[in-house]
Amino acid sequence: MVSLGFIRNSEQCPATARQVRVLQSDILLPGPGEATVRIWRDHDGVTRWGLDWNVCQASELKRWAPLLATRIMKLGWETWWLDVACLIKIMNLPADKALDVWGACFWDAYTADALVLLDVGQERRSVYQAVRRWENRFSSVRFSSGHDYDGQVSASGSQS
Repeated sequence: MVSLGFIRNSEQCPATARQVRVLQSDILLPGPGEATVRIWRDHDGVTRWGLDWNVCQASELKRWAPLLATRIMKLGWETWWLDVACLIKIMNLPADKALDVWGACFWDAYTADALVLLDVGQERRSVYQAVRRWENRFSSVRFSSGHDYDGQVSASGSQS
């Protein structure tokens, strides 16, 4: 089962959450996608992990999204967050449409139990619309209000 949550930015992530970015490759790749695992220290000195999934053509989503799902599962990451802004940029679509297209190819292949946080930025409403459609299509994907860190911040009246 996948529990989905929202963050407005990376600073709202639990320290155990791993970042996943989908990026446009500047070089020709031997396959539809190539992974780079990154390790760095944030401004508080906490070690962070991330996966950059580089693709040559966003249009080959049906080929690379299942491979991305497999790679994340092989890494064994139980908590990770998707950089939605990177996905929007590479897909050249509004947030809800980019997530619809990506999710249709990704969630069928992703079979792990995990907490997946979506970096909603300023796109909370359209990201939520895509999440509702995912819930209707994929029985293993559910939004968890307990992991709505963006909603918790918004409800307290403060903004990050």
